[in-house]
Amino acid sequence: MSAPAPPVRGFAAKIPEHALRIAGVLTLYRDLAARQVDAQTMEGAITLVQYYKRELMRVFDEAAIPEALRDAQMLWDWIERAWEQPVIYLRPIYRNGPSRRFRTAKDARKVVQTLVDHGFLMRLEEGAQIDGGWRGEAWAIHGREMSHDAL
Repeated sequence: MSAPAPPVRGFAAKIPEHALRIAGVLTLYRDLAARQVDAQTMEGAITLVQYYKRELMRVFDEAAIPEALRDAQMLWDWIERAWEQPVIYLRPIYRNGPSRRFRTAKDARKVVQTLVDHGFLMRLEEGAQIDGGWRGEAWAIHGREMSHDAL
């Protein structure tokens, strides 16, 4: 298993303390006059804390945003900020886009498809006239008005 993610790291750093507290509580629950934690109770507390750590990591992993969605959000933010036209094509994405991970047409196409799947872009099946040339692969940007010259 890899190193714990940042939100889990703080919990993981205090595992010995958590185990001692749990062992102490369990010991006092059994015998309010107890002065020591026995080995069996300590082992049980360690097992319990390890379980909590695994569960915390599992929940954190399930709640993490998939890389494809993070990439799509990064591209969408870039389109909104840096791309003024109502239609976009692949070349500006892989040449000037927000991430080195989109530096090929294939990689840029994957991220664009995620934006299409979520309704941010719409594929123009016939292509479009953009930046002085005809682009066979082009996408309309949701919320931007297109001129008939682009179609």
